[in-house]
Amino acid sequence: MGWTRPAIFAVCVGALATLAACATSRSAPYLLSPDGIGVAILTPPHADTAVVTSNWVDAEGSTIAGMRKTFGGPLGSLGLLLEPFALASDTAECDQKLRAAYPDLAEKASGIVEREFFAADVQDQFIAVLQRSTSIPITREEILFDNAAADGERQLLATASEHARGHLFVVEISNVSIQPFGKGCDAWKVWARMRIQLWRVADRKLLLSYSPGYPQPFVTGSLSEVKSVFDEPGVLRSRLIPTYEATANMFLYRALFQLPP
Repeated sequence: MGWTRPAIFAVCVGALATLAACATSRSAPYLLSPDGIGVAILTPPHADTAVVTSNWVDAEGSTIAGMRKTFGGPLGSLGLLLEPFALASDTAECDQKLRAAYPDLAEKASGIVEREFFAADVQDQFIAVLQRSTSIPITREEILFDNAAADGERQLLATASEHARGHLFVVEISNVSIQPFGKGCDAWKVWARMRIQLWRVADRKLLLSYSPGYPQPFVTGSLSEVKSVFDEPGVLRSRLIPTYEATANMFLYRALFQLPP
């Protein structure tokens, strides 16, 4: 049987997810107490937030497609030998197409993300989603711009303690990634990569850590519109906000905790 790149990736992700579920399973969800509950955001400084990266998972150029056509379907054992070379060729082709559609993207990416990505939007969406499940007020805590995750978590917990919070949700954003996307590399993708943690403030105990994994909610569009979307203030931001809500919903329904009524 021939294995495609997305199929191999899906199998690996599924296996890792199964292992993670087994390792973190509980007999019952963790019950949050009705004392103060806050949401804090930890994100890199604006200049370090944006990354323009290659996409070897869900962007496919002409090389692998041509090989499948040449060999009349799945490549079988031959594909295992040729796949790395085809993947490198496709990755280069996809990167080139994105650069051609937006020639100065690498130079402008930081400014685009600084203008369109707001940590407060993430915080607002997480609070709104969590608040729908409880009558206890979910409060805004600090938004911290820091690359040192461990130091940032300590600072956020210290502030939450000063505010007499019992529990703190920390949404850690590693970056906002811009990538080529789709079959034929004919699209772009933007996503804010997140990890969400639940802390008990009194003893600084990490109760849950959750990463949405793949595919985390993202924004996509055709290469023909990439300049209009990226250059028009507010357009990309309006498309990103629903992905924060979707990620918060994934966390609420998959993570093993229960908010007070």
